[in-house]
Amino acid sequence: MSTGPTGSDTVWSLYRRLADSTGSSSLVFVDDTGAVHDTAWAELAARAGRVAAGLRAAGVRRGDRVALLDANSAEFPAVLGATALLGAIAVPLNSLLAPPELAYQLGDVEPAAIIAGPRFVSAAEQALGTADVSPARFTTGAADGWQSVPLDGDPLDGPPERVGPMDPFQILFTSGTTSRPKGVLHSHRNILEEALRQAYQWALRPDDVLFTHMPLFHVAGQNLVLFPAMSVGAGAAIGGAFSASRWADDLRKTGATVAPVAGAQIRMIMAQAGRPEDADNRLRLIPSGIAVPADMEAAFVERFGAPVRSISGSTESIAVSYCEPVWGEHRHPALGRPTFGKQVEIRDETGAAVPPGTPGELCVRGTPGAEVMLGYWNRPEETAKALVDGWLHTGDIGVADEDGYIFFVDRKKDIIKRSGENVSASEVERVLLELGGVREAAVVGRPDPIRDEAVVAFVVLDADGPSVEKMTEHCAGQLARFKVPEEIVVIDAMPTTSIGKIEKGALRERARGGA
Repeated sequence: MSTGPTGSDTVWSLYRRLADSTGSSSLVFVDDTGAVHDTAWAELAARAGRVAAGLRAAGVRRGDRVALLDANSAEFPAVLGATALLGAIAVPLNSLLAPPELAYQLGDVEPAAIIAGPRFVSAAEQALGTADVSPARFTTGAADGWQSVPLDGDPLDGPPERVGPMDPFQILFTSGTTSRPKGVLHSHRNILEEALRQAYQWALRPDDVLFTHMPLFHVAGQNLVLFPAMSVGAGAAIGGAFSASRWADDLRKTGATVAPVAGAQIRMIMAQAGRPEDADNRLRLIPSGIAVPADMEAAFVERFGAPVRSISGSTESIAVSYCEPVWGEHRHPALGRPTFGKQVEIRDETGAAVPPGTPGELCVRGTPGAEVMLGYWNRPEETAKALVDGWLHTGDIGVADEDGYIFFVDRKKDIIKRSGENVSASEVERVLLELGGVREAAVVGRPDPIRDEAVVAFVVLDADGPSVEKMTEHCAGQLARFKVPEEIVVIDAMPTTSIGKIEKGALRERARGGA
């Protein structure tokens, strides 16, 4: 039977439809030891119903926020389904964040409940200790003072309150140019449309298996694997912590046919010695974001026996705005062409569209809640800046060729890409400036052959300023590990423009080893 959503469906409709299907596909979780855990789609829907019953008993209602702090796990998709069933708003939190970062995000969304994986209960407790919120506390393991998520018992078998496709489904926090991350609000329709878009672009079939180690707290894990697989009744395979040495083994264990990867993952995989059995897999397609050098990509394709096709997008555009066609021409290092159902224009500073070959800001046309986000949580002014007259202004600079292939030029936003994670330079600068004796701070990215970019901080100190070790220690206590500067350079004065603005271009050159 068909599992694709209809115009009145919600995310819960995917769970229910798969629960009633007779297909053999399922959800597979590969844990950090390499062990495989297989869950039938029907059982996943039942688990989601049981979790929903527990949240309902704790007072969670339609529109309430439910925070989820966990790495990839077998329980993660069940929690997403439970919030969809209740009409609550899921808030998947980045499990790499430090407690102060989590405290800010929890305070921003004010959740009615929080569900933490057993490894993250301590971090959640620290964050809740400073955030002015008191949610019901659940864990997927066991912890004093925390309720166990109900995975047994009677499930809710239908929405207790009316939920529509344009209702909010989740909030995903993303780094921005400000010092604090913003919550991006996705509707149920956002998720369903994006799932079908990937299914169409990748020609997905029920006998496909989509596999990734990318996290479910990002659009990548959800909208490149979990929900596209569910939309056509295919298999979804989710890995735990990424292991470059085990990636090829995981492909074979899961029977993966489509395996989205990040550029940093390709680099780490290719840093491992090749094995004769690497090509022993069912792969037919490898969607990849952030291009690696052409010779490395060619070696990767040769080694694993499947073509790479570029994809690119953002949390605000739900996942993918540009992609290369499965059977079309591959033009390294293009981002791709506009995806089905999304119109893209490249505009100059006046807002006028520019011709092919001319750089400009990439803008994506879409209806809020359909092709692009509903908006930013509790930030109407930021939403108004990003969504103008039906166009999402991405802040990325690109250029198109005569055939519509789009190439990335630069970031208008001050974002550093670190192993697939976005790092806001101003957020790191804010943390450095909180430390006494730091007069000025400027953070830039430096190209890294493995992890996309390294985070480099330049600081000007007072006479009694802190040591580099002290600054690194302070950052490690306030920021996720991937945001902590790998290098802190003490300089006498910042290079500035004629109007006194820090000239980051000069700092980037210095970080790269220039004068």
